[in-house]
Amino acid sequence: MDKIKWHHGLIAFLLFFIISQALGPIIMLAYKAIDPTVDILSFEFMFSKPGIAMMSIGMFIAFIVSPWLYWLLLKSKLKTKFLDLFEFEKPDGRMMFFSLLGMIAVGSLIESFVLKLTEIFPSIKYGIFSFMQEMNFHELLGDALKTDNFFVMLGMVLVVGILPGFGEEFFFRGFLQRIYLNRFNLFVSILLSGGLFGLIHTIQEIGQALSAFLISFYLGYVYYKTRMLWIPVACHMLNNGLFVIVLFFIPEFADLRGEPYPWYMNLIFLLVASYSILQIRNYKSQEAVIL
Repeated sequence: MDKIKWHHGLIAFLLFFIISQALGPIIMLAYKAIDPTVDILSFEFMFSKPGIAMMSIGMFIAFIVSPWLYWLLLKSKLKTKFLDLFEFEKPDGRMMFFSLLGMIAVGSLIESFVLKLTEIFPSIKYGIFSFMQEMNFHELLGDALKTDNFFVMLGMVLVVGILPGFGEEFFFRGFLQRIYLNRFNLFVSILLSGGLFGLIHTIQEIGQALSAFLISFYLGYVYYKTRMLWIPVACHMLNNGLFVIVLFFIPEFADLRGEPYPWYMNLIFLLVASYSILQIRNYKSQEAVIL
């Protein structure tokens, strides 16, 4: 397993980028064949429910296929099954609870920090493409996800929460972070894998990219300490899917989300995050396994 070198992580990321960019147009053209009236190149379609679903499915496939193709290239050297490269052990219930609790608290603190930063640097609320159009990604996403249909809401939880939650953790934590541990310490490994994780979010919003980068340190640490990939996967699903669920029951939440939390809420989040991380830190797991 040590045949995979640290620089292979960047190669695998480039492979993912190529596959994801190729899959997007293919899926869009397939949808165009079904409904010729749709302008698949318009921003209106991209921020519609079908557009979001297709982008999510395309990215999910790329996250899974990229490490699999890389494994095929090194199969003769690794001499192991593909899924054996990942740690899908049954998660510890106690660690799952504290990790999810910590995810809510840490995610809220990061959100408040980025929103405060946005007040100082308003341009970070735009992404690479939305900056040219002066569009706010989160406002458009919030409008697209609003629905009063329970089953549509569940579908959006799938494409916004479950698929990205599994795919991104599978690729960035389960694959890239472990590759970087071949050469670097934990901090640098998370820095590199988290940096690439943030990079793919710059298209959406620079502030979102910063949030993704910062949350990588929590998710990466949780995975490193527990050695259970299902735990950061569940944390990621919760972080993404909870927004859709709350938006279904409280449609005004999309507008409230643009305001930083008051100081006393941030203090509570800080205390909860600190206690949760302490519990995770004290967890005794197997030694870190590298690829």
